[in-house]
Amino acid sequence: MSKENTNIPYTAWRERQARLSLVGKLCLSCKAVTFPPRNICSNPDCTEKTRLKEFKLSGKGEIISYTTISNPKYAPEGFDEDFVPYHLVLVKLYEGPILFTRFTDFDPKQKIQEGMKVELITRIWKKNGRKGPIEYGYAVRSIFIPKIL
Repeated sequence: MSKENTNIPYTAWRERQARLSLVGKLCLSCKAVTFPPRNICSNPDCTEKTRLKEFKLSGKGEIISYTTISNPKYAPEGFDEDFVPYHLVLVKLYEGPILFTRFTDFDPKQKIQEGMKVELITRIWKKNGRKGPIEYGYAVRSIFIPKIL
C-alpha cells in the first residue's frame, strides 16, 4: 500500500497566475520581463528595481538545451510510470525569461532539437496520492509550422 500525504504544504494558490495564466512582471524602468513573477526586477543593471507591473507572456519561445530522463527511479516524487520517459528543456521565451520545464505532447519519433519553436501550456505536474491535490504547472510543446511549397 502506498503512503499518501494529503497534508502537504500547498502554495499553488498564490502561484496560480504564473502557473496557469503565464503572468510575469515587466519592469517599467528597464523593460526587463521576469517570470515567474517577483517583486523586484531581475536585471542587475536596473536602477529602479521595484517599478513593476503584471505582464502577460506570449508563452512562445525556443529550446536552448534539453535532456531525457528514462529511468523512473530518477523521476521526482509524485511522478509515476505514466510520466517516464520524459524530457526536460531550457526554453528562452521571446520576451526574454529562460524557463526549465517539461517537453510534452510529442510523437516519440519526434527529435527534440535546440532552436525548436515551442509554446507553454498547462499540464499536471504531480499527483499527491489518490486523495491529495493534483498540482498543475507549465510545460512546453512543439509549435508545428507547416512549410509552404
